[in-house]
Order: sequence, then C-alpha cells, then structure tokens
Amino acid sequence: MKHLAAFGLLAVVSLSNVAQASELDAPTTLLPSMSLGLETPKLFLGTTEPVPTARTTVFGLPRNVGTLDRIIRGVIAATLIGIGSYRLATDAPMPGWTGALLGIAAIPALTAATGYCPLYHAFGWDTNF
Repeated sequence: MKHLAAFGLLAVVSLSNVAQASELDAPTTLLPSMSLGLETPKLFLGTTEPVPTARTTVFGLPRNVGTLDRIIRGVIAATLIGIGSYRLATDAPMPGWTGALLGIAAIPALTAATGYCPLYHAFGWDTNF
C-alpha cells in the first residue's frame, strides 16, 4: 500500500511540474540558426509555412538529384545488391561478376543517399525541382 501512495504522490508532483512548464515562455525558435543554404534560417513555432529545403548536401555539394531520381537509384542499388548477395550465397560461377555487381551497386546507392551525382554536375544537369 505504501508503494501505491508513493506512486500517487509522484504522479501528482509530475502533473504539477507539467502545468508549471506549460506556463513558461515557449522558445521562439524550433531549430537553431544554421548556414546550410536555407532561404529562411529559423523555423518559428506555430507557422504554417513549409519548411525550406537546403539546396546543398550534407557535404556542401550542390544537390542535383531529385526525389524520383533518388527513388529509382535506390531501387536499382537494392536490386544489384540483392543479385550480388544471392550469387555470393549460392556460390555462383564467375565470382568476379559478383564483386562487380556489388561494387557497381555502390554508385547508385551513394548518389541516392547524398542527392549529389558528379556526372550530373559535370554536364550541368539538375533533376531536383
């Protein structure tokens, strides 16, 4: 019975702390100001504006691969990885082809993950609309 009373007291104290916390001033920004190429560096609480997206990757490279392009590259990479893994598991002949499939799968996997394609950059293409 003692434990239940202690738990009830703890619940009352916790609820009163929540009530006090809601009376405090809310922070004016949700995210700190960052310089990642965002049009609006701060996102204010309660706004209905869409969140601006960065036009650069995490590594500071220009983002030139669009969403649909990234999905297609991800599917291609997953397919190549699946075929290569299956060949490894079944001891398929010509193991060099297995290594080539897994190595080639890294290219669409990395470009899908980062949103940057060096070949697109060299030709000046951009599928990120």
